[in-house]
Amino acid sequence: MRSIRLGLVCALAASACGSAVTPGDAAGTDASNPRDGSTLDAAVDDVAALDGAPIGESGADSPIDALADTTSDVSMTSLAGTWRAVAFEFRNAMGTMVRIADTNTPIPTPGGGTVPVRANGLLTLGPTRVAEAFGILANDHFNANGMAMAYENALSAYGFGAAGVLTPDSFVFRGGMMLAFTRNADETITQTDPMSGNRTTWARTTTLPIRREIHATGYAQLYRPLGTMPFANPRVALAWDRTGSAGGYTYTNDQPLMPGGGTGFMIDAVTPPTDAVGNVAGTSVAVAYLIVYDDRDDNGRYDGDGSVGDPDAGVTDGGGTSSDTLRGRSPIAIAFRSEGTPAAGFSVSTFRDLLPGMQYVHVHLDGAAFGRVTLAPFDPTNIVAPDVAINPDIDRSRIPDIVP
Repeated sequence: MRSIRLGLVCALAASACGSAVTPGDAAGTDASNPRDGSTLDAAVDDVAALDGAPIGESGADSPIDALADTTSDVSMTSLAGTWRAVAFEFRNAMGTMVRIADTNTPIPTPGGGTVPVRANGLLTLGPTRVAEAFGILANDHFNANGMAMAYENALSAYGFGAAGVLTPDSFVFRGGMMLAFTRNADETITQTDPMSGNRTTWARTTTLPIRREIHATGYAQLYRPLGTMPFANPRVALAWDRTGSAGGYTYTNDQPLMPGGGTGFMIDAVTPPTDAVGNVAGTSVAVAYLIVYDDRDDNGRYDGDGSVGDPDAGVTDGGGTSSDTLRGRSPIAIAFRSEGTPAAGFSVSTFRDLLPGMQYVHVHLDGAAFGRVTLAPFDPTNIVAPDVAINPDIDRSRIPDIVP
């Protein structure tokens, strides 16, 4: 992370930027690696500004109802299986190694105070595929980095999926780059960034919490405050992907934001809308994208429904032209997968990495399937937050449409 607000996003997954995946922590990766924390300490004062924000106990109200079995059928001598991030270590400006755990760690700020910071990550290693979601949260929220070159990389989170081959101590990508792992005495594994020396430690997990509902506070943050186009009526909503090709979206949790953005909002996700639940090889799936929009016609809803037209064009249900504009789509989404063991066909689908129940996921392009959007879950043990960065201008990206 170049800052704790993290330019964190695009190194490990250039897929998040709409290009091919370039896995981070691999030889030859550039220093924009999301886990390059070389200047993390110098930017802690930036995230400390969130202290006055309505910070949600990002999941305090989200009950853990059961445990999901993630046991691998591969011998424990193999790295194949599911791993959760338990530590991230970076070297600060003073040359001291600082350790962030998977629970809040007080990190000193230049002003003499501290800010609680934690890491959240889930790594899935298979014989021929790897998937990962990783992020850094301060005050239990992701942070927007105005120094990021592209809006898509603004939040302090990233995800990727890629094809390759799992070896005893590494995952080798097509093209020869690799993620190398060091086995530790306590049976954890550690990735060391070859350029910065920063380290991420993963612990194997055979069970993960199943959360059947999400109640949390999200935070809408200005990506570049000084260059942001003003809002008429800023609002935030969950856009549930309706089933079928070009099925459009069903909106829930639609609510106003304070003018100028930078405000908190509540998200409640208990049961996906009926028209948003798809079927993949006998398993039910759903996904909701977090969006910010300018409700310029002040009718209390987003009129860019994909079922009647291009979301970017603002076509209304009546066929006229609306002035509503999309101003942000978070890479953090909420997804649902029914419980039970999926059939074989599920393992080659866009939803292959989902855990049972409700969960937070990172949305990105799949490096193993060019141009296909896929999802990687975050660790549900200490869950993340439904945060979104606000685009300075109209967001020209399309809301994904992937639920069959």
